[in-house]
Amino acid sequence: MFTPPRSRVLLLVSLALAGGWVALMAQLPPAPLAPPPPDVATVLRDYQPVTADRLTHPDADNWLMIRRTYDGWGYSPLTQIVIPPGDGLYRS
Repeated sequence: MFTPPRSRVLLLVSLALAGGWVALMAQLPPAPLAPPPPDVATVLRDYQPVTADRLTHPDADNWLMIRRTYDGWGYSPLTQIVIPPGDGLYRS
């Protein structure tokens, strides 16, 4: 009895899986379009320059660094957090 080489079997299985993947992806709806970027004039009008003072003393609700301060203090100084049902977090 003839047994096909292992590489040929692997190739056929790979092609079958790829074909199934392509068929599955063809049935999915297209991804939604990304919203248009904001108007540059509006962004620049509201822009606040990043200064050394803003980096060393950040606003409580506007972190400029990932951990808020240079010493890595990542805790929020906000005192009240309100969680409406079904929504995200909001500052009160």
